[in-house]
Amino acid sequence: MLWALTLSFTLLAMLVLINCSQKKFDQPAVFRLVDHLDQVEFVASPFPELILGEKSLTPKDKTDKILDGRKRLIENLIEPVYWAPMTSHPLVLKFTKTPVLEREVAQHTRNVLVAPPKTVFRTHQKIAEGSVLEFGLGVLNARFKDLKGGVQFRILASEPSADIPRVLYSRTLQPGLQPRDQRWIDSHVDLKDFAGRKIWLTFETAESGVEESPYPFVSAWANPVILKKSASPRLSVILISLDTLRPDHLSCYGYGRPSSPRLDNFAREGVLFRNAISQAPYTLPSHVSMLTSLYPSFHGVNFVENGVALEDGVPTLADFFYRQGYRTWAITGGGQMNHSYGLFNGFENYIEYWISTDDLERKVEETIAFLDNHKDGGVFVFFHAYGAHTPYRPRPPYNIFVNTDYKGPADGELATIAKLNKSTAPMDQKDVEHVIALYDGTIRQVDDGIGRLLDYLKESGQNRRTLVVITSDHGEEFLEHHKMGTHSHTLFDELLRVPLIFWGPGIPARDSAVEEQVQSIDITPTLLELARIDPGRAKFQGRSLLSLIQGKRKGKVETYAFSERLPADDTHWRSVRTPNYKFILLQDVKDGRSLNYFFFDLLKDPGEQKSLVLSPGRRKAWEDRIQFLIEANRRNLLRAPGKKRTLDSKTLEILRALGYIQ
Repeated sequence: MLWALTLSFTLLAMLVLINCSQKKFDQPAVFRLVDHLDQVEFVASPFPELILGEKSLTPKDKTDKILDGRKRLIENLIEPVYWAPMTSHPLVLKFTKTPVLEREVAQHTRNVLVAPPKTVFRTHQKIAEGSVLEFGLGVLNARFKDLKGGVQFRILASEPSADIPRVLYSRTLQPGLQPRDQRWIDSHVDLKDFAGRKIWLTFETAESGVEESPYPFVSAWANPVILKKSASPRLSVILISLDTLRPDHLSCYGYGRPSSPRLDNFAREGVLFRNAISQAPYTLPSHVSMLTSLYPSFHGVNFVENGVALEDGVPTLADFFYRQGYRTWAITGGGQMNHSYGLFNGFENYIEYWISTDDLERKVEETIAFLDNHKDGGVFVFFHAYGAHTPYRPRPPYNIFVNTDYKGPADGELATIAKLNKSTAPMDQKDVEHVIALYDGTIRQVDDGIGRLLDYLKESGQNRRTLVVITSDHGEEFLEHHKMGTHSHTLFDELLRVPLIFWGPGIPARDSAVEEQVQSIDITPTLLELARIDPGRAKFQGRSLLSLIQGKRKGKVETYAFSERLPADDTHWRSVRTPNYKFILLQDVKDGRSLNYFFFDLLKDPGEQKSLVLSPGRRKAWEDRIQFLIEANRRNLLRAPGKKRTLDSKTLEILRALGYIQ
């Protein structure tokens, strides 16, 4: 039972111990109004009059009327992709705003304070030295063309020594007349004139224009925050997930083509893990495991059958940074990264792009703009891109690996790849080489885009206090097991092995890669330890890799990587992998009985081409390892699996474009 003791040791390494010697950074100081509603006074709200036509309400009835009014207003006028109460207060929402401009291809999920015209709220705060008020403003209506006039947003400051409030900010939005006013407008106000004094900050909205609008405006403030500037540096953290990126197609992992010159330089300046294993072979469950340090069957999140979202109260990596005062910001490719699966938990702004080809360059530009507005640090950024995902469409000059003499039928389009996979005839080797060359070209394109982001960090000096991690959620198959240009369907290594590189303060440049096997669920506890954030009583199924990063671990501990393919049919795939062996178990979804298995000696057969026959006793021992891991982890988790949800039409459209559903 030595394996059980070793596995138990691995499972018990769930709580992160904060004990590292890297440079100490100041913790960010942030006051978010949505988190401190006990310090926010709502002076006026138009909800009862606007919706119910009632001019006078008793205090006892007012909250219920506002709640009812908010529900009617949102469902009848806003028609959002998503909205949900953030707190018990009737005016505070987590809201997804969908721009209507054709060139605006992203949607934003933000924390908002709903403030139709005639809404007034205020907060009484002592202003620290170097404080700045950051906020967004916007109009949430779905039918902008029906709106006449506009909404004026104002922020005022007042103190006992002044008779007249001082106007700090004023802007009028006219979304029915000005297309630029149909999106979120982000701004800030410097509070240096009030340093060391207590002031009232008042937020007002009022209808503007001589023509009365036939529909009520639904205006809102997005996440007002008082941010205290710091003379000392603050750590920033950027987690980059490059979807569908095979490590063995990167030059820094030994690939023969120069597919990743920028990532190669990045790896030389940091720490590269050569044997990182993902917990799932497709996007959604893999990323949720990465961001929660939970195995797929324990967080339960899946996109099939309308999808299962993350259970409320399960902390994500962003939640930990949010609670420590970091500004949390995500930019993703949507689809399986849709906010409503619970991925937005902990993020102040969660941006999704809608185009299946993934506008990497624009996302890099937006990320740089966000970082440029927060040069003092104290931010957590999650960057996700489908750039290496099908369809493979490398633009010139990135299509350099394609043989220009090729005249065959293969290309990187989903329909073509699906046709090739359905054919019973052997695929021509030239067709295979052409598809792989297109895939490698997309990697070169992604590599260049990420290189521009890394260049910005160095040129701006932010590299000295910015920790960057680059990884992927899964790989891609190119006929290793009879499929071409696809993933999700097995647990073989071409789908589970992922790149993992750490870079930044506290990360020594290593002459050689870390060979020990690690998992994607190790990323969250590692980043928290590097940022000196105590996870408290959170239960992680991964472990911190800091000792491996710093080269302090003496000797080797045999580790187990556990991965799953959540049921998309009648079969549940599970695998357990050691550095030397891999066991894949296929189980019946209904009763859990074993249907089949694969067993590989990875030292002799790293491509997993010949499954070995196990004696009944050895097979049972490997099955027991999987069952032991499941039961041991279940005992350590005090929560149910994820909650059911319904996919909206736009998410279904993106999933079809990416080839996940028909």
